[in-house]
Amino acid sequence: MSERTGLQAHFDEMARNTLGVFEDIASNAENALSDPHQLSATDLARNTFTDQHVVRATALHNEARYRNNQILADEPAIARIVTRDDRDKVEIYFVTRGTPPNRMPPGCKITSLNAPMGRVASLPVGDDFEIATSSGCRVLTIMERAELHPERYSGDWDSVDTVLEGGFKKLTVRSLRALLVQALEGEDLDELEAALARGTIQENLIEGVRRSVISKMELRDQPILDKFQDGIFRLPLNKRLLLLGPPGTGKTTTLIRRLHQKLSSYLDDDEQRQIQATGLDIPHSQSWLMFTPTELLKQYVKEAFAREGVAAPETRIATWAAFRRELARSRFGVLKTSTGSGSFVLTETKTIANDAALARQIAWYSDFLDWQRDNFWSGLDTSARVLASHGEAETAAIGKRLLTLLQARDADSEGVTFAAIADLADRIRSLVDAMTKETDSTIRIALNTAIRTNPQFLEELGRFISGFSEAPDDTDDAEAEEEEEAQAPVIGARVAVNAYERAVRALSRAEVAKRQVSTTSRSGRILSWVANRLPSPEERLGIGGNLRIQDALRSFLNPMKRYLDGLPKRYRRYRKVRQEEGLWYAASGFGSIDISPLEVDLVLLSTLQTANALLSDRTIASNIFNPRYAALAVVKSLHRNQILVDEATDFSPIQLACMGTLANPATRSFFACGDFNQRITLWGVQSEDEFKWAFSDIDIRTVETTYRHSRQLNELAKALFQRSSGAEAPSVLPDRTNNDAVKPVLGLGLDSVAAKVEWLAARMVEIEALTSPLRRLPTVAILASSDDEGEVLARHLSEKLAPHTISVVACPSGRIIGHDGDVRVFDVQHIKGLEFEAVFFVDIDTLAMRIPQLFDKFLYVGATRAATYFGLTCSGSGLPTKLSGLESHFARTWEASTLS
Repeated sequence: MSERTGLQAHFDEMARNTLGVFEDIASNAENALSDPHQLSATDLARNTFTDQHVVRATALHNEARYRNNQILADEPAIARIVTRDDRDKVEIYFVTRGTPPNRMPPGCKITSLNAPMGRVASLPVGDDFEIATSSGCRVLTIMERAELHPERYSGDWDSVDTVLEGGFKKLTVRSLRALLVQALEGEDLDELEAALARGTIQENLIEGVRRSVISKMELRDQPILDKFQDGIFRLPLNKRLLLLGPPGTGKTTTLIRRLHQKLSSYLDDDEQRQIQATGLDIPHSQSWLMFTPTELLKQYVKEAFAREGVAAPETRIATWAAFRRELARSRFGVLKTSTGSGSFVLTETKTIANDAALARQIAWYSDFLDWQRDNFWSGLDTSARVLASHGEAETAAIGKRLLTLLQARDADSEGVTFAAIADLADRIRSLVDAMTKETDSTIRIALNTAIRTNPQFLEELGRFISGFSEAPDDTDDAEAEEEEEAQAPVIGARVAVNAYERAVRALSRAEVAKRQVSTTSRSGRILSWVANRLPSPEERLGIGGNLRIQDALRSFLNPMKRYLDGLPKRYRRYRKVRQEEGLWYAASGFGSIDISPLEVDLVLLSTLQTANALLSDRTIASNIFNPRYAALAVVKSLHRNQILVDEATDFSPIQLACMGTLANPATRSFFACGDFNQRITLWGVQSEDEFKWAFSDIDIRTVETTYRHSRQLNELAKALFQRSSGAEAPSVLPDRTNNDAVKPVLGLGLDSVAAKVEWLAARMVEIEALTSPLRRLPTVAILASSDDEGEVLARHLSEKLAPHTISVVACPSGRIIGHDGDVRVFDVQHIKGLEFEAVFFVDIDTLAMRIPQLFDKFLYVGATRAATYFGLTCSGSGLPTKLSGLESHFARTWEASTLS
């Protein structure tokens, strides 16, 4: 038998074995899907009324079982690996994306990609792999590997574009099923039939790896990672990881694979113990959270999770902007709500933090953290001294005890001080209640007098108050902000009563302190209206003195809650101080209740880090459901077993640190991926040192092999990288892959919509001709510098391409609109993390004039979204100055472009 015939026989046997295993696994999965029996809660618990966690676990088990069988029915296996051990025993392993069936097909073994044994799928031929067995360690050598892509046609299984590697050249087999009908030996064929058969074999077997065409807008499916990526996603659950690398290196895919593996049943004993120690009611399969910088990337990644069989509802994948707003508004009182709670109104159009704050965010945050901590504790110290010097014995005794506790405070264990102060809460409460009753009685007498004089007094005051804006000036009394009382009613006469009482308290405090109530504050305006319908000056002095002691006592009723809940108000005071000093903030241009997104991040991080430090106290942690620790319970409820971040370099170090605080302390699991050269935000993290500030123990890994780009596009990407960073690009192309394609194309002097449309339409027609075997246009994205420009371009281009039945749709705000065959037009800021077969970047010279500090980053991101075809246009006659000299990387048309 000739060498060629022997190889054919080997391929024939491999194909028969593989397709037989496909049929076996798929049939078992389909039978399981049709089996009506499922695990019930009564199988695990006797009393399902009291064991609701068992009921929930049962439902999750059945859901996971169904998803797994669906995966196996649709995709029986993704790799076939032949190994030889140190005793010369040959074994065949099939690797599945899901959990394999219990019954093994004859003559082979099946393992999950998530299992430790699944690593064999990522090892190259010739590598060794150690496995532990009951009889000792075995060393397996990888002899042959096949990356499988199962498809079923008319009930028959096939694997398309299978990549084979072994004792022969690396090959791509277009169809395994076709191999079964291509044996020539023993066939009675004439010369013509033999020639045609040989041609069919040559067409079916392609040397090297065949590049696939992206025909759908989705993350490229890459279930089998390379050896390096595989080692990263299998690292222990409690690792904090940052994966860096150029575009197309599979960073997001590695992130998805890691999450899938850490949600599987293949966790080791240490990981299982960490999960059990979390103390959360949320099942581990649901205890994760992923952040993306854009809504479009979020939807894009959600579809990739679904392909892996990972349920990814809106509650588990979020943009930081949306998550921040929810925390700041609903959890921590930073942003105002319709009920009147909250301190600030979010603004994205006003400049509040100056350039120094953006450039030195870590120093800015540290300055605020130290200032607010000193401000809080010095305030408590002042209150304790006021109490200690009081003439009433019980009050003075409490004050002296509080002073002793404060002087013994250790900044690294503040929870101990809070717990000690809490022991005095009952004594403090009884004093406050008695004094409050006295002051309220005096104020009520004056109010009753006003109503007797004018029965319409409350109605008139209510109408006056209703004319106030919802955003009063922050010259409202600081003391009133600190009062611990029921939330002001929002309807009826009680609104006016509450406003009157607060105004009297504000005036009484001010007179005791020998100062004025600001006439522009809410209380000041009410006092002007009320005029002489107030308690007498002597009564107000008595009220003020009483309130001074009450305020001091209230400071200690629940100081931990005040510490956390008071952070937004302390930030307002901090900002006013620093603005007057000319530090961190613009001198003018914003109101006292305005706050920018980056400032919200600052307040949130201080809240989350402070709460986590207190939660680390064992006494507090063991009593977390005590009402006095309610503020900490809110933070604990946010903890998740895994936190993941895609395109991490678009987030600030403050934002990343916020995300890190959400990781459960028992797992500390954090995984981020990104590329510094793709940072397209002015505030984004700029160095590894900034990551290390947020995570001192972060493990930073890099990947370099890019699987997305053609050789020509990789060369352009390297040139853009060098222009932007001044360094050599780290990206390399995979071995034995046919990476040759066409040059990028450049359109110059396209200074009108009509000219752009004409040029783009011609390039679309070229792409369709070059990819004619698809019988449809592959994925195409057009990048504009704004949504408005994109919509205009989409409308005119759609009309131009109508004769070719090519639809063009605008995707405002990064929303995914249209169908797979449509050309989509995006604002460039929304396309981080995506990939298309073809990308056009319109008017780069216009963008360079608009944002000279970032336009090259946007171009690098845009160009690296393309796998094969990239087009760039300029309104002027040449590239921007920073890009001069790159013209040699471009052709004028793809028809004229040659492989070079």
